[in-house]
Amino acid sequence: MDGSMMVLSGEMEFRLIAFDSMGAKSSCTLVKTPDTSILIDPGAAIMQKSFPLQDPEKQFYLQSAIKQIKEEMKKAEHIVLSHYHFDHYMIDEESCEIYLNSDMWIKNPNRWINQSQWERSRDFLQLMSKVNKTDLKHSPPGQKQYKDPVECLPIAFSKYLGNYQERRGELISNWRKRF
Repeated sequence: MDGSMMVLSGEMEFRLIAFDSMGAKSSCTLVKTPDTSILIDPGAAIMQKSFPLQDPEKQFYLQSAIKQIKEEMKKAEHIVLSHYHFDHYMIDEESCEIYLNSDMWIKNPNRWINQSQWERSRDFLQLMSKVNKTDLKHSPPGQKQYKDPVECLPIAFSKYLGNYQERRGELISNWRKRF
């Protein structure tokens, strides 16, 4: 996607900057209103080996996506990183310098995150700290107590599911241990 697709809704504009196209996968979206601009998930990664293009073509499309995304990053007032997969953000010094010129909205690196994304978030924040010439304080993933959501769904969980009843109980029991 070259950013030409646009949806106008009143005075809002939604543009797909790079979106799972050709040899580069991403889901970078620009949202503009009369008051602000928001770039969501400014990243791109090379498509899987099974994608039916030769590596040089994949590299071409990846570099094209990165170039377009960085141009939009420079203009965005707000940048959102929804999570830490490499096709949703860029982790290089040039990108970090661009990030510093906008308001960043990032996934909390300590809550609702798996180990690999937690580690990537640390790498990202370390580089941001280096580029911004500040010290980053480390902390382990946070722990918080939540009310059991099953208790909030009495009607749904009062339904009898026949042969699946036992399996549902097993899945909920395992989920509660993890939660």
